[in-house]
Amino acid sequence: MLKAELNCIGEIESLRAELERVKSELAAEKARFFEFIENLPFFAYLQSRDYSIRYANRKFRELYGEPAGRACYQAIRGRAKPCESCPTFQVFETREPVSWESSHPDGRSYQVFDIPFTAADGTLFVLEISIDNTQSVRLERESGSMLAKLMLSQKMGTLGALAAGIAHDFNNIISAIKMLNDLATGKIGAGDPLLKFLEPVRDSSERALSLVQQLLLYSRNKPVSPVPLNVNEISEELMNMLRHVLSEDISIETEFAHNLRQIKTDRNRIEQIILSLFINASEAMPAGGRITLRTGNMTEKKGSSGSEGNHRGNYVVITVEDTGTGMAPEVQRRIFEPMFTTKSDTERNAGMGLKMVQAIVNEHGGWIEADSAPGKGSIFRVHLAAMDEASPASSEKRCVLSTGVGRGKRILLVEDDKWVRKSTAMALSEYGYAVFEAAGAEEALSFFYREKGSFDLIMTDMVMPGRSGLELVTPLLDLNPRIPVLVFSGYLDDRLQMDEIIRRGYAFLHKPFEIPDLLNAVEDTISQGASSRPRQH
Repeated sequence: MLKAELNCIGEIESLRAELERVKSELAAEKARFFEFIENLPFFAYLQSRDYSIRYANRKFRELYGEPAGRACYQAIRGRAKPCESCPTFQVFETREPVSWESSHPDGRSYQVFDIPFTAADGTLFVLEISIDNTQSVRLERESGSMLAKLMLSQKMGTLGALAAGIAHDFNNIISAIKMLNDLATGKIGAGDPLLKFLEPVRDSSERALSLVQQLLLYSRNKPVSPVPLNVNEISEELMNMLRHVLSEDISIETEFAHNLRQIKTDRNRIEQIILSLFINASEAMPAGGRITLRTGNMTEKKGSSGSEGNHRGNYVVITVEDTGTGMAPEVQRRIFEPMFTTKSDTERNAGMGLKMVQAIVNEHGGWIEADSAPGKGSIFRVHLAAMDEASPASSEKRCVLSTGVGRGKRILLVEDDKWVRKSTAMALSEYGYAVFEAAGAEEALSFFYREKGSFDLIMTDMVMPGRSGLELVTPLLDLNPRIPVLVFSGYLDDRLQMDEIIRRGYAFLHKPFEIPDLLNAVEDTISQGASSRPRQH
Protein backbone atom coordinates (compact mmCIF):
# COMPACT_ATOMS: atom_id res chain seq x y z
CA MET A 1 0.00 0.00 0.00
CA LEU A 2 2.84 2.40 0.96
CA LYS A 3 4.68 1.57 -2.27
CA ALA A 4 1.57 2.36 -4.34
CA GLU A 5 1.15 5.68 -2.52
CA LEU A 6 4.80 6.54 -3.12
CA ASN A 7 4.40 5.71 -6.81
CA CYS A 8 1.32 7.92 -6.99
CA ILE A 9 3.20 10.79 -5.31
CA GLY A 10 6.03 10.31 -7.77
CA GLU A 11 3.64 10.49 -10.71
CA ILE A 12 2.04 13.65 -9.30
CA GLU A 13 5.43 15.28 -8.86
CA SER A 14 6.29 14.35 -12.42
CA LEU A 15 3.05 15.87 -13.68
CA ARG A 16 3.70 18.99 -11.61
CA ALA A 17 7.14 19.36 -13.21
CA GLU A 18 5.60 19.00 -16.62
CA LEU A 19 3.00 21.66 -15.74
CA GLU A 20 5.86 23.99 -14.78
CA ARG A 21 7.46 23.37 -18.16
CA VAL A 22 4.16 24.21 -19.85
CA LYS A 23 3.95 27.43 -17.82
CA SER A 24 7.46 28.31 -18.97
CA GLU A 25 6.48 27.77 -22.60
CA LEU A 26 3.36 29.89 -22.03
CA ALA A 27 5.57 32.73 -20.73
CA ALA A 28 7.76 32.43 -23.83
CA GLU A 29 4.66 32.48 -26.03
CA LYS A 30 3.51 35.64 -24.25
CA ALA A 31 6.88 37.28 -24.93
CA ARG A 32 6.63 36.36 -28.62
CA PHE A 33 3.10 37.76 -28.72
CA PHE A 34 4.21 41.12 -27.34
CA GLU A 35 7.17 41.16 -29.71
CA PHE A 36 4.70 40.70 -32.54
CA ILE A 37 2.46 43.53 -31.25
CA GLU A 38 5.53 45.75 -30.82
CA ASN A 39 6.40 45.49 -34.53
CA LEU A 40 2.92 45.92 -36.00
CA PRO A 41 2.75 48.59 -38.72
CA PHE A 42 -0.25 50.19 -36.94
CA PHE A 43 -0.51 51.37 -33.37
CA ALA A 44 -1.67 49.19 -30.52
CA TYR A 45 -1.85 49.58 -26.76
CA LEU A 46 -3.19 47.94 -23.59
CA GLN A 47 -5.69 49.99 -21.59
CA SER A 48 -6.94 49.44 -18.05
CA ARG A 49 -10.29 50.35 -16.50
CA ASP A 50 -8.85 53.59 -15.09
CA TYR A 51 -8.04 54.78 -18.65
CA SER A 52 -4.28 54.45 -18.12
CA ILE A 53 -2.14 52.97 -20.89
CA ARG A 54 -0.15 50.05 -19.50
CA TYR A 55 1.71 49.22 -22.73
CA ALA A 56 2.08 50.89 -26.13
CA ASN A 57 3.88 49.54 -29.19
CA ARG A 58 6.55 51.26 -31.29
CA LYS A 59 4.09 52.78 -33.80
CA PHE A 60 2.05 54.34 -30.98
CA ARG A 61 5.17 55.85 -29.40
CA GLU A 62 6.23 57.30 -32.77
CA LEU A 63 2.85 59.04 -33.14
CA TYR A 64 2.07 60.10 -29.57
CA GLY A 65 5.29 59.74 -27.57
CA GLU A 66 5.89 57.64 -24.49
CA PRO A 67 2.59 57.06 -22.67
CA ALA A 68 4.32 56.89 -19.26
CA GLY A 69 1.09 55.79 -17.55
CA ARG A 70 -0.95 58.65 -19.04
CA ALA A 71 -4.65 58.20 -19.71
CA CYS A 72 -5.65 57.35 -23.28
CA TYR A 73 -7.64 60.58 -23.71
CA GLN A 74 -4.60 62.61 -22.64
CA ALA A 75 -2.03 60.79 -24.77
CA ILE A 76 -4.08 60.56 -27.98
CA ARG A 77 -6.46 63.51 -27.93
CA GLY A 78 -4.90 65.94 -25.46
CA ARG A 79 -8.12 66.05 -23.44
CA ALA A 80 -8.42 66.77 -19.74
CA LYS A 81 -11.26 64.29 -19.21
CA PRO A 82 -12.49 61.01 -20.79
CA CYS A 83 -14.25 61.00 -24.15
CA GLU A 84 -18.03 60.72 -24.02
CA SER A 85 -19.59 57.35 -24.98
CA CYS A 86 -16.22 55.69 -25.58
CA PRO A 87 -16.94 52.28 -27.22
CA THR A 88 -13.79 50.81 -25.69
CA PHE A 89 -15.41 50.54 -22.29
CA GLN A 90 -18.16 48.27 -23.64
CA VAL A 91 -15.51 45.57 -23.71
CA PHE A 92 -14.91 45.80 -19.96
CA GLU A 93 -18.64 45.16 -19.40
CA THR A 94 -19.40 42.60 -22.12
CA ARG A 95 -15.96 40.97 -22.54
CA GLU A 96 -16.77 40.87 -26.26
CA PRO A 97 -14.67 42.43 -29.06
CA VAL A 98 -15.95 45.63 -30.67
CA SER A 99 -14.98 47.44 -33.85
CA TRP A 100 -15.57 51.13 -34.56
CA GLU A 101 -14.24 54.12 -36.47
CA SER A 102 -12.40 57.02 -34.87
CA SER A 103 -11.33 60.46 -36.11
CA HIS A 104 -8.23 61.88 -34.43
CA PRO A 105 -7.33 65.55 -33.82
CA ASP A 106 -4.67 65.36 -36.55
CA GLY A 107 -7.42 64.74 -39.13
CA ARG A 108 -6.65 61.05 -39.68
CA SER A 109 -9.28 58.31 -39.48
CA TYR A 110 -8.78 54.91 -37.93
CA GLN A 111 -10.59 51.58 -37.88
CA VAL A 112 -10.37 50.54 -34.23
CA PHE A 113 -10.53 46.98 -32.92
CA ASP A 114 -10.95 46.55 -29.15
CA ILE A 115 -10.28 43.02 -27.90
CA PRO A 116 -10.57 41.75 -24.28
CA PHE A 117 -7.19 40.73 -22.87
CA THR A 118 -6.94 38.94 -19.52
CA ALA A 119 -3.61 39.01 -17.65
CA ALA A 120 -2.25 35.99 -15.79
CA ASP A 121 -3.59 37.36 -12.48
CA GLY A 122 -7.10 37.68 -13.96
CA THR A 123 -7.00 41.47 -14.48
CA LEU A 124 -9.00 42.49 -17.53
CA PHE A 125 -7.45 44.91 -20.03
CA VAL A 126 -8.45 46.00 -23.52
CA LEU A 127 -6.03 45.52 -26.39
CA GLU A 128 -6.78 48.32 -28.85
CA ILE A 129 -5.48 48.01 -32.41
CA SER A 130 -6.03 51.01 -34.70
CA ILE A 131 -5.51 50.79 -38.45
CA ASP A 132 -5.13 54.01 -40.40
CA ASN A 133 -7.94 54.06 -42.96
CA THR A 134 -7.75 57.76 -43.79
CA GLN A 135 -7.22 57.00 -47.45
CA SER A 136 -10.19 54.63 -47.50
CA VAL A 137 -12.47 57.28 -45.99
CA ARG A 138 -11.24 59.87 -48.47
CA LEU A 139 -11.88 57.52 -51.39
CA GLU A 140 -15.37 56.80 -50.11
CA ARG A 141 -16.17 60.49 -49.93
CA GLU A 142 -14.67 61.30 -53.31
CA SER A 143 -15.66 58.42 -55.53
CA GLY A 144 -18.36 56.45 -53.79
CA SER A 145 -18.11 53.63 -51.32
CA MET A 146 -17.13 50.52 -53.26
CA LEU A 147 -13.34 50.90 -53.39
CA ALA A 148 -13.09 52.10 -49.81
CA LYS A 149 -15.24 49.21 -48.62
CA LEU A 150 -13.05 46.74 -50.48
CA MET A 151 -9.89 48.14 -48.90
CA LEU A 152 -11.45 48.06 -45.43
CA SER A 153 -12.71 44.53 -46.01
CA GLN A 154 -9.17 43.44 -46.94
CA LYS A 155 -7.80 44.96 -43.75
CA MET A 156 -10.49 43.23 -41.69
CA GLY A 157 -9.69 39.96 -43.44
CA THR A 158 -6.03 40.40 -42.52
CA LEU A 159 -6.92 41.01 -38.90
CA GLY A 160 -9.26 38.01 -38.96
CA ALA A 161 -6.40 35.83 -40.24
CA LEU A 162 -4.19 37.20 -37.47
CA ALA A 163 -6.85 36.38 -34.86
CA ALA A 164 -7.23 32.85 -36.23
CA GLY A 165 -3.47 32.27 -36.12
CA ILE A 166 -3.21 33.46 -32.52
CA ALA A 167 -6.23 31.33 -31.57
CA HIS A 168 -4.58 28.26 -33.14
CA ASP A 169 -1.46 28.72 -30.99
CA PHE A 170 -3.54 29.35 -27.87
CA ASN A 171 -5.58 26.23 -28.58
CA ASN A 172 -2.39 24.15 -28.46
CA ILE A 173 -1.30 25.72 -25.18
CA ILE A 174 -4.71 25.25 -23.61
CA SER A 175 -4.93 21.65 -24.83
CA ALA A 176 -1.71 20.72 -23.06
CA ILE A 177 -2.54 22.55 -19.83
CA LYS A 178 -6.07 21.08 -19.63
CA MET A 179 -4.91 17.56 -20.42
CA LEU A 180 -2.06 17.54 -17.87
CA ASN A 181 -4.24 19.17 -15.24
CA ASP A 182 -7.03 16.60 -15.74
CA LEU A 183 -4.53 13.74 -15.51
CA ALA A 184 -3.10 15.13 -12.28
CA THR A 185 -6.57 15.70 -10.82
CA GLY A 186 -7.55 12.13 -11.66
CA LYS A 187 -4.60 10.81 -9.65
CA ILE A 188 -5.66 12.34 -6.35
CA GLY A 189 -8.65 12.06 -4.08
CA ALA A 190 -11.43 14.59 -3.57
CA GLY A 191 -9.95 15.90 -0.30
CA ASP A 192 -6.33 16.04 -1.39
CA PRO A 193 -4.64 19.38 -0.56
CA LEU A 194 -3.11 19.48 -4.04
CA LEU A 195 -6.56 20.24 -5.47
CA LYS A 196 -6.26 23.87 -4.35
CA PHE A 197 -3.33 24.19 -6.77
CA LEU A 198 -4.91 22.27 -9.63
CA GLU A 199 -8.38 23.85 -9.62
CA PRO A 200 -7.10 27.39 -10.46
CA VAL A 201 -5.16 25.93 -13.38
CA ARG A 202 -8.33 24.49 -14.83
CA ASP A 203 -10.32 27.68 -14.21
CA SER A 204 -7.64 29.73 -15.95
CA SER A 205 -7.67 27.30 -18.86
CA GLU A 206 -11.42 27.72 -19.23
CA ARG A 207 -11.05 31.51 -19.33
CA ALA A 208 -8.35 31.21 -21.96
CA LEU A 209 -10.57 28.86 -23.97
CA SER A 210 -13.34 31.45 -23.88
CA LEU A 211 -10.93 34.00 -25.36
CA VAL A 212 -9.99 31.55 -28.12
CA GLN A 213 -13.66 31.06 -29.03
CA GLN A 214 -14.08 34.85 -29.28
CA LEU A 215 -11.07 35.10 -31.58
CA LEU A 216 -12.31 32.24 -33.75
CA LEU A 217 -15.80 33.77 -33.96
CA TYR A 218 -14.27 37.12 -34.90
CA SER A 219 -12.14 35.51 -37.62
CA ARG A 220 -15.06 33.29 -38.82
CA ASN A 221 -12.57 30.41 -38.72
CA LYS A 222 -14.23 27.86 -36.51
CA PRO A 223 -14.30 24.37 -37.99
CA VAL A 224 -17.29 23.67 -40.24
CA SER A 225 -19.02 20.41 -39.28
CA PRO A 226 -22.35 19.87 -41.08
CA VAL A 227 -24.52 17.41 -39.14
CA PRO A 228 -28.29 16.98 -38.61
CA LEU A 229 -29.37 19.58 -36.04
CA ASN A 230 -32.51 20.73 -34.27
CA VAL A 231 -32.74 24.53 -34.15
CA ASN A 232 -34.88 24.41 -30.98
CA GLU A 233 -32.10 22.75 -28.99
CA ILE A 234 -29.47 25.24 -30.15
CA SER A 235 -31.83 28.15 -29.51
CA GLU A 236 -32.64 27.06 -25.96
CA GLU A 237 -28.94 26.95 -25.06
CA LEU A 238 -28.33 30.36 -26.64
CA MET A 239 -31.29 31.93 -24.84
CA ASN A 240 -29.88 30.86 -21.47
CA MET A 241 -26.69 32.72 -22.33
CA LEU A 242 -28.34 35.77 -23.91
CA ARG A 243 -30.61 36.38 -20.91
CA HIS A 244 -27.46 37.03 -18.87
CA VAL A 245 -25.73 39.08 -21.58
CA LEU A 246 -28.40 41.46 -22.86
CA SER A 247 -29.45 44.55 -20.97
CA GLU A 248 -31.74 43.93 -18.00
CA ASP A 249 -34.46 46.06 -19.59
CA ILE A 250 -34.70 43.70 -22.57
CA SER A 251 -36.90 40.62 -22.11
CA ILE A 252 -36.71 37.47 -24.24
CA GLU A 253 -39.67 35.30 -25.19
CA THR A 254 -39.60 32.03 -27.17
CA GLU A 255 -42.19 30.11 -29.17
CA PHE A 256 -40.70 26.82 -30.36
CA ALA A 257 -42.58 24.60 -32.82
CA HIS A 258 -43.13 20.98 -31.83
CA ASN A 259 -41.80 18.30 -34.14
CA LEU A 260 -39.49 20.82 -35.82
CA ARG A 261 -37.71 19.44 -38.86
CA GLN A 262 -33.97 18.97 -38.73
CA ILE A 263 -31.51 20.88 -40.88
CA LYS A 264 -28.06 19.70 -41.93
CA THR A 265 -25.53 22.39 -41.17
CA ASP A 266 -22.76 23.42 -38.83
CA ARG A 267 -23.84 24.40 -35.32
CA ASN A 268 -21.60 27.48 -35.38
CA ARG A 269 -23.46 28.82 -38.44
CA ILE A 270 -26.84 28.66 -36.68
CA GLU A 271 -25.38 30.30 -33.58
CA GLN A 272 -23.97 33.12 -35.72
CA ILE A 273 -27.36 33.71 -37.36
CA ILE A 274 -29.29 33.89 -34.08
CA LEU A 275 -26.66 35.92 -32.22
CA SER A 276 -26.35 38.45 -35.05
CA LEU A 277 -30.13 38.93 -35.24
CA PHE A 278 -30.38 39.34 -31.45
CA ILE A 279 -27.54 41.85 -31.37
CA ASN A 280 -29.21 43.76 -34.20
CA ALA A 281 -32.54 43.73 -32.31
CA SER A 282 -31.03 44.81 -28.98
CA GLU A 283 -29.25 47.76 -30.63
CA ALA A 284 -32.63 48.92 -31.97
CA MET A 285 -34.00 49.12 -28.39
CA PRO A 286 -31.86 51.65 -26.48
CA ALA A 287 -34.68 52.12 -23.97
CA GLY A 288 -35.36 48.39 -23.59
CA GLY A 289 -38.13 46.22 -24.94
CA ARG A 290 -38.91 42.65 -25.94
CA ILE A 291 -37.29 40.21 -28.38
CA THR A 292 -39.28 37.15 -29.46
CA LEU A 293 -37.72 34.09 -31.06
CA ARG A 294 -40.00 31.71 -32.96
CA THR A 295 -39.33 28.51 -34.89
CA GLY A 296 -41.58 26.71 -37.32
CA ASN A 297 -41.90 24.38 -40.30
CA MET A 298 -42.90 25.60 -43.75
CA THR A 299 -43.50 23.92 -47.10
CA GLU A 300 -42.93 26.12 -50.13
CA LYS A 301 -44.75 24.78 -53.21
CA LYS A 302 -44.57 27.59 -55.74
CA GLY A 303 -41.37 29.43 -54.81
CA SER A 304 -41.06 32.46 -52.57
CA SER A 305 -41.42 35.97 -53.86
CA GLY A 306 -39.13 37.11 -51.06
CA SER A 307 -36.27 34.93 -52.21
CA GLU A 308 -33.87 35.45 -55.07
CA GLY A 309 -34.61 32.07 -56.56
CA ASN A 310 -37.53 29.72 -57.10
CA HIS A 311 -37.37 27.86 -53.76
CA ARG A 312 -39.54 24.77 -53.34
CA GLY A 313 -39.56 22.18 -50.59
CA ASN A 314 -39.52 21.98 -46.81
CA TYR A 315 -37.97 24.73 -44.72
CA VAL A 316 -37.31 25.55 -41.09
CA VAL A 317 -38.20 29.18 -40.31
CA ILE A 318 -36.38 31.17 -37.60
CA THR A 319 -38.18 34.41 -36.72
CA VAL A 320 -36.69 37.18 -34.56
CA GLU A 321 -39.10 40.01 -33.69
CA ASP A 322 -38.30 43.11 -31.63
CA THR A 323 -40.23 46.08 -30.26
CA GLY A 324 -37.51 48.55 -31.21
CA THR A 325 -37.39 51.75 -33.20
CA GLY A 326 -38.05 50.07 -36.55
CA MET A 327 -36.67 51.10 -39.95
CA ALA A 328 -37.71 53.50 -42.66
CA PRO A 329 -38.18 52.01 -46.16
CA GLU A 330 -34.99 53.60 -47.49
CA VAL A 331 -32.99 52.03 -44.64
CA GLN A 332 -34.67 48.65 -45.02
CA ARG A 333 -33.67 48.51 -48.69
CA ARG A 334 -29.99 48.75 -47.73
CA ILE A 335 -29.66 46.61 -44.60
CA PHE A 336 -27.99 43.70 -46.41
CA GLU A 337 -25.36 45.87 -48.08
CA PRO A 338 -21.79 45.23 -46.85
CA MET A 339 -20.61 47.83 -44.32
CA PHE A 340 -23.99 49.67 -44.29
CA THR A 341 -24.91 51.04 -40.86
CA THR A 342 -27.12 53.76 -39.43
CA LYS A 343 -24.84 54.25 -36.42
CA SER A 344 -22.67 57.26 -35.74
CA ASP A 345 -18.91 57.12 -36.18
CA THR A 346 -18.42 56.51 -32.47
CA GLU A 347 -21.01 53.72 -32.33
CA ARG A 348 -20.58 51.79 -35.55
CA ASN A 349 -19.10 48.32 -35.65
CA ALA A 350 -17.90 46.42 -38.70
CA GLY A 351 -21.34 46.64 -40.36
CA MET A 352 -21.22 43.02 -41.43
CA GLY A 353 -23.83 41.40 -39.10
CA LEU A 354 -26.85 41.18 -41.41
CA LYS A 355 -24.70 40.68 -44.50
CA MET A 356 -23.04 37.73 -42.77
CA VAL A 357 -26.47 36.29 -41.87
CA GLN A 358 -27.60 36.61 -45.47
CA ALA A 359 -24.42 34.89 -46.72
CA ILE A 360 -24.90 31.95 -44.34
CA VAL A 361 -28.57 31.62 -45.29
CA ASN A 362 -27.72 31.65 -49.00
CA GLU A 363 -25.13 28.92 -48.41
CA HIS A 364 -27.94 26.71 -47.10
CA GLY A 365 -30.27 27.27 -50.05
CA GLY A 366 -32.55 29.58 -48.09
CA TRP A 367 -33.46 33.24 -47.89
CA ILE A 368 -34.10 35.99 -45.33
CA GLU A 369 -36.97 38.49 -45.17
CA ALA A 370 -37.36 41.69 -43.15
CA ASP A 371 -40.55 43.59 -42.21
CA SER A 372 -40.27 46.88 -40.39
CA ALA A 373 -41.73 50.37 -39.98
CA PRO A 374 -40.63 53.36 -37.90
CA GLY A 375 -41.86 53.03 -34.35
CA LYS A 376 -43.24 49.51 -34.90
CA GLY A 377 -40.20 47.32 -34.46
CA SER A 378 -38.72 44.80 -36.90
CA ILE A 379 -39.27 41.17 -37.85
CA PHE A 380 -36.59 39.03 -39.52
CA ARG A 381 -37.54 35.63 -40.95
CA VAL A 382 -34.77 33.19 -41.87
CA HIS A 383 -35.72 30.23 -44.10
CA LEU A 384 -33.33 27.25 -44.09
CA ALA A 385 -33.73 24.10 -46.18
CA ALA A 386 -34.93 21.22 -43.99
CA MET A 387 -34.07 17.54 -44.11
CA ASP A 388 -36.76 15.08 -45.16
CA GLU A 389 -37.19 13.58 -41.69
CA ALA A 390 -39.24 15.64 -39.23
CA SER A 391 -37.90 14.23 -35.96
CA PRO A 392 -36.10 16.22 -33.29
CA ALA A 393 -32.38 15.72 -33.03
CA SER A 394 -31.27 13.91 -29.95
CA SER A 395 -27.96 14.47 -28.26
CA GLU A 396 -25.93 11.31 -28.22
CA LYS A 397 -25.00 10.20 -24.74
CA ARG A 398 -21.27 9.87 -24.25
CA CYS A 399 -19.86 7.53 -21.66
CA VAL A 400 -16.65 7.83 -19.71
CA LEU A 401 -14.53 4.80 -20.53
CA SER A 402 -12.71 2.86 -17.81
CA THR A 403 -8.96 2.58 -17.36
CA GLY A 404 -7.52 -0.21 -19.51
CA VAL A 405 -10.09 0.13 -22.28
CA GLY A 406 -7.26 0.49 -24.81
CA ARG A 407 -6.08 -3.10 -24.24
CA GLY A 408 -2.78 -2.37 -25.95
CA LYS A 409 -4.28 -1.02 -29.19
CA ARG A 410 -1.58 0.72 -31.20
CA ILE A 411 -2.04 4.39 -32.11
CA LEU A 412 0.19 6.49 -34.35
CA LEU A 413 -0.17 10.03 -32.94
CA VAL A 414 1.08 12.86 -35.17
CA GLU A 415 1.19 16.39 -33.68
CA ASP A 416 3.85 19.06 -34.19
CA ASP A 417 3.23 20.83 -30.87
CA LYS A 418 5.39 19.09 -28.27
CA TRP A 419 3.14 19.37 -25.23
CA VAL A 420 -0.13 18.75 -27.02
CA ARG A 421 1.42 15.57 -28.38
CA LYS A 422 2.89 14.43 -25.06
CA SER A 423 -0.18 15.24 -22.95
CA THR A 424 -2.45 13.44 -25.44
CA ALA A 425 -0.11 10.44 -25.47
CA MET A 426 -0.04 10.38 -21.67
CA ALA A 427 -3.83 10.37 -21.51
CA LEU A 428 -4.12 7.55 -24.05
CA SER A 429 -1.37 5.54 -22.34
CA GLU A 430 -3.13 5.98 -19.01
CA TYR A 431 -6.14 4.17 -20.50
CA GLY A 432 -4.19 1.26 -21.94
CA TYR A 433 -3.26 2.33 -25.47
CA ALA A 434 0.19 1.86 -26.95
CA VAL A 435 1.06 5.27 -28.41
CA PHE A 436 3.77 6.03 -30.98
CA GLU A 437 4.48 9.77 -31.01
CA ALA A 438 5.55 11.58 -34.18
CA ALA A 439 6.33 15.31 -34.33
CA GLY A 440 5.72 15.55 -38.07
CA ALA A 441 5.11 13.78 -41.34
CA GLU A 442 8.63 12.42 -41.86
CA GLU A 443 8.83 10.90 -38.39
CA ALA A 444 5.33 9.42 -38.83
CA LEU A 445 6.33 7.81 -42.13
CA SER A 446 9.47 6.41 -40.49
CA PHE A 447 7.42 4.87 -37.65
CA PHE A 448 4.92 3.47 -40.12
CA TYR A 449 7.56 1.78 -42.28
CA ARG A 450 9.45 0.44 -39.28
CA GLU A 451 6.29 -1.02 -37.72
CA LYS A 452 5.12 -2.30 -41.13
CA GLY A 453 1.85 -0.38 -40.82
CA SER A 454 0.77 -2.39 -37.79
CA PHE A 455 -1.45 0.22 -36.12
CA ASP A 456 -5.08 0.26 -35.00
CA LEU A 457 -5.51 4.00 -35.55
CA ILE A 458 -3.84 6.98 -37.19
CA MET A 459 -4.51 10.13 -35.17
CA THR A 460 -3.17 13.33 -36.74
CA ASP A 461 -3.39 17.08 -36.36
CA MET A 462 -4.76 18.83 -39.43
CA VAL A 463 -2.55 21.92 -39.51
CA MET A 464 1.19 21.18 -39.36
CA PRO A 465 4.35 22.60 -40.96
CA GLY A 466 5.22 20.94 -44.23
CA ARG A 467 2.61 18.29 -44.96
CA SER A 468 -0.89 18.72 -43.57
CA GLY A 469 -2.69 15.87 -41.84
CA LEU A 470 -4.55 14.97 -45.04
CA GLU A 471 -1.35 14.98 -47.09
CA LEU A 472 0.33 12.71 -44.54
CA VAL A 473 -2.49 10.16 -44.37
CA THR A 474 -2.55 9.44 -48.13
CA PRO A 475 0.80 7.56 -48.36
CA LEU A 476 0.11 5.75 -45.08
CA LEU A 477 -3.20 4.39 -46.34
CA ASP A 478 -1.52 3.35 -49.59
CA LEU A 479 0.50 0.94 -47.46
CA ASN A 480 -2.38 -0.19 -45.23
CA PRO A 481 -5.81 1.06 -46.40
CA ARG A 482 -7.71 -0.65 -43.56
CA ILE A 483 -6.45 1.64 -40.77
CA PRO A 484 -9.10 4.12 -39.53
CA VAL A 485 -8.15 7.80 -39.30
CA LEU A 486 -9.03 10.41 -36.67
CA VAL A 487 -8.19 14.02 -37.61
CA PHE A 488 -8.18 16.76 -34.96
CA SER A 489 -7.82 20.54 -35.21
CA GLY A 490 -8.61 23.77 -33.40
CA TYR A 491 -9.47 25.55 -36.64
CA LEU A 492 -9.49 24.96 -40.37
CA ASP A 493 -8.28 27.67 -42.75
CA ASP A 494 -10.51 26.44 -45.59
CA ARG A 495 -14.04 25.00 -45.60
CA LEU A 496 -12.93 22.61 -48.33
CA GLN A 497 -10.69 20.89 -45.78
CA MET A 498 -13.69 19.76 -43.73
CA ASP A 499 -15.51 18.73 -46.89
CA GLU A 500 -12.50 16.61 -47.83
CA ILE A 501 -12.32 15.03 -44.37
CA ILE A 502 -15.97 14.01 -44.66
CA ARG A 503 -15.57 12.81 -48.25
CA ARG A 504 -12.70 10.51 -47.28
CA GLY A 505 -14.64 9.06 -44.35
CA TYR A 506 -12.28 10.22 -41.61
CA ALA A 507 -13.48 11.02 -38.10
CA PHE A 508 -12.92 14.53 -36.77
CA LEU A 509 -12.33 15.82 -33.22
CA HIS A 510 -12.39 19.51 -32.21
CA LYS A 511 -9.41 20.75 -30.22
CA PRO A 512 -9.03 21.44 -27.33
CA PHE A 513 -10.82 18.33 -26.11
CA GLU A 514 -11.60 16.73 -22.77
CA ILE A 515 -10.17 13.30 -21.95
CA PRO A 516 -13.60 11.54 -22.12
CA ASP A 517 -14.23 13.08 -25.56
CA LEU A 518 -10.79 11.93 -26.72
CA LEU A 519 -11.33 8.37 -25.48
CA ASN A 520 -14.81 8.07 -26.98
CA ALA A 521 -13.61 9.45 -30.32
CA VAL A 522 -10.70 7.00 -30.41
CA GLU A 523 -12.85 3.99 -29.50
CA ASP A 524 -15.62 4.96 -31.94
CA THR A 525 -13.18 5.43 -34.79
CA ILE A 526 -11.36 2.15 -34.16
CA SER A 527 -14.60 0.19 -33.80
CA GLN A 528 -16.06 1.64 -37.02
CA GLY A 529 -13.03 0.72 -39.07
CA ALA A 530 -11.79 2.34 -42.26
CA SER A 531 -14.88 1.59 -44.34
CA SER A 532 -17.56 2.83 -41.96
CA ARG A 533 -19.47 6.03 -42.18
CA PRO A 534 -17.54 9.04 -40.77
CA ARG A 535 -18.42 10.74 -37.53
CA GLN A 536 -17.49 14.06 -35.98
CA HIS A 537 -16.94 14.55 -32.28
